[in-house]
Amino acid sequence: MKNRKWILGIYFILAAVFVLLNQLGYFKTIDLLSLVFTILLIPVILKSLRHLAFPGIFFPIAILAIIYAEPLGIVALVPWTVLLIATLASIGFSIIFPDSWHRHIHHGFSDHSYEIEHEHFSNVVDCKDGEIIDVNITCNGTIKYINSENFKTLNLSMTLSGAKIYFDNAKPAGKEMEIHISSTLSGAELYIPKTWKIVNNMNCSLGGLEEKNRPNSEPEYTVIFTGGITLSGVEVIYV
Repeated sequence: MKNRKWILGIYFILAAVFVLLNQLGYFKTIDLLSLVFTILLIPVILKSLRHLAFPGIFFPIAILAIIYAEPLGIVALVPWTVLLIATLASIGFSIIFPDSWHRHIHHGFSDHSYEIEHEHFSNVVDCKDGEIIDVNITCNGTIKYINSENFKTLNLSMTLSGAKIYFDNAKPAGKEMEIHISSTLSGAELYIPKTWKIVNNMNCSLGGLEEKNRPNSEPEYTVIFTGGITLSGVEVIYV
């Protein structure tokens, strides 16, 4: 632990020197914002490599590819092709090396809420939930089954991650529910019953929400989507 702190500290000190030299004009081809993103993403990649957390490897690489698309000569591939490649690569390697991912789940109940925090990768989360469910994922992929007798709200926060969430066993507490999503460079698939309909009130920047298998029958319940997504995709699949 002490050695890691020294390495990380020295890395950021060297990064500070590099920023100074950049501002003095020694690296004119790299702008400051690109440099900051590079400095922040490299430790994420290295930590993810240590734990073989594949989304944490491929998505930061995709971001760097987007930032340096022009000098790399891949302008035609950014952003969507590069992000799609990162998503498919993350899924593929996760399937091939499922045991290389580590699980760390923190459970906490407060005011009928249930929180799940992921430090590394959680393959499947299938447990009893309360009315309010908080799922926070960073540089990971997870499958979550909503098992609530009185489901009201899902708060989903994702950064450089992927998620599949199933609502088959969720019993609504009322006629109206809420799914609040905060997502950056991530993707989510939400499987909801055909008796539900969605209202999309999310703010989307370089991303969006897509519905599949939308039923023609009259819905019994309404799910309001709120929050904001950036460089992310949300897919709602009716089952």
